[in-house]
Amino acid sequence: NNYFAQAGPGNTADAEFSTMNSLYSLPDDVVFVNYAKNQYKALPQLLKKNGYGTYCFHGDVATFWNRSNVYPGLGYDKMYDLTDFTVTRPVGKGPSDLGDEDLFSQTLQKMQNLKQPLMATTITMSSHTPFILPDDLQTLKLPEKTGLNWLQWEYLESVHYTDKAIGEFIDGLKKSGLYDNSIIFIWGDHGSFTGISSALGENRGVLANLAGDRVPLIVLNSGLTGINSTPGSHLDVYPTITNLFGIETPETVLGQDLLNSSSPVVTHAKLVSGKIDGILAQNLAYTAGKDGIFDDGECFQMPEETNLPISDCQNLYQQQADTVRASNIIVRGDLLKLFADNLTQKNEGVNVRVDNK
Repeated sequence: NNYFAQAGPGNTADAEFSTMNSLYSLPDDVVFVNYAKNQYKALPQLLKKNGYGTYCFHGDVATFWNRSNVYPGLGYDKMYDLTDFTVTRPVGKGPSDLGDEDLFSQTLQKMQNLKQPLMATTITMSSHTPFILPDDLQTLKLPEKTGLNWLQWEYLESVHYTDKAIGEFIDGLKKSGLYDNSIIFIWGDHGSFTGISSALGENRGVLANLAGDRVPLIVLNSGLTGINSTPGSHLDVYPTITNLFGIETPETVLGQDLLNSSSPVVTHAKLVSGKIDGILAQNLAYTAGKDGIFDDGECFQMPEETNLPISDCQNLYQQQADTVRASNIIVRGDLLKLFADNLTQKNEGVNVRVDNK
């Protein structure tokens, strides 16, 4: 319940990038578009090396967010796009919009014919803007006096429909025998941009700068029960999965295992400027002021949310600022390729010098 999106201007594409690579998205650029040919150490690549087939199911065109060019480099064996599905009932703004029930029912059929073991990621569309849902599919019974505007109401109806489709998918996994051999992660890619966190009173207090990016993370069939309040973000899915599977996590991963982290932390940066405006750790939280200057922000003891001297957050802030900066340099400079090339040359007996700059 303390899970937050890490997304820049690329929204869903950035969420995918951060989740599959455990690196931060860029504040002023879309990695999938302008850094698509970089070399990464992505989760699909790692699972593929460990004998898994790797697939993505998405009811959009393959070229959207440049996925057709990005996915092979991330290690996906195949992407199933809109051309691989049949729209039996359009859900959305056009006749070719694939509803989530179609997406999940047909994904399940395809998965049953794929070689096991497999990693499959599925991206839903029906709970995305513009939240257009046929009247007969709007089955959420909301009280009339909710204080929500029309857009927020339509958003909740759309999420309710997606929730139903996910439930049917889970039931299908159980009937097919796939469920008992699976670990299932369900997470939101980014906020809804509807202002619903404000309408529900979630954008107050210590986490005001993070409230709009709080999204769900649900883990099924891993032997876990209850609610985990460990601060986490998209960066943390990768190492959580590898540790659950007993696979060594690459050193390039910046996130932490949500189930075994000694120092969990979530860091949020502003678009364009990249300045940190919110940090949530296990015992500390930092909220930036409007000018983005560290000394003008506030530091809090968590979970009590009591004020502390700003100096108490100095080390946390500097550590996270350095981490975000390092991630940005890795992406912009294609440093994972440089690292791999240098390692290869070193193994072949070649001495390599890399300047700090």
